[in-house]
Amino acid sequence: MIPNTYLFGFISLQGLVLLAMYMLGIVMAMLVSYVANLFIKIQEKSFFILELPSYRSPRWSNLLPTMLSKAKIFVLDAGKVIMIISLVLWGLSSYGPESGMLAAQQQFEAAQQSGFTAAQAERQYQTAKLENSYAGWLGKKIEPVITPLGFDWKIGVALITSFAARGGGICRNHGHSLQCR
Repeated sequence: MIPNTYLFGFISLQGLVLLAMYMLGIVMAMLVSYVANLFIKIQEKSFFILELPSYRSPRWSNLLPTMLSKAKIFVLDAGKVIMIISLVLWGLSSYGPESGMLAAQQQFEAAQQSGFTAAQAERQYQTAKLENSYAGWLGKKIEPVITPLGFDWKIGVALITSFAARGGGICRNHGHSLQCR
């Protein structure tokens, strides 16, 4: 929204607008607190007291076993979920409807014959393969929703995979409570 122009040759207009918005936020917070102070009357002053636990240096004999135990728990619990999600995402991005995959293969062969380097042809093939895969299909299905944000189907594929990665939380039942990481 703000053009990328410079005042006096070195002051960015975008930076000035950001600074002005920041300062406006500070001024508005002070104004709101002043007005709230007029309406909200507090008779006695209270002090915020936070009691901190006593800190001690760790026992060096417990450090390595504790680290190994926590790492083992993470790898065994989260590793299963990460592996399953990775395999599903690999399958979605590697396979698709046969007609689309054949079209990607034909594009690759045409790129090889038209004088592209091997690296350029391979990159074009991988792009066409992703576009015609099931992950590409899902990305195109959510594209109308994300287009107003300036995103295309490729970013839609990235969003789908990032949601899958975040959704792999691990929950355990510890007696009467459910704890999730």
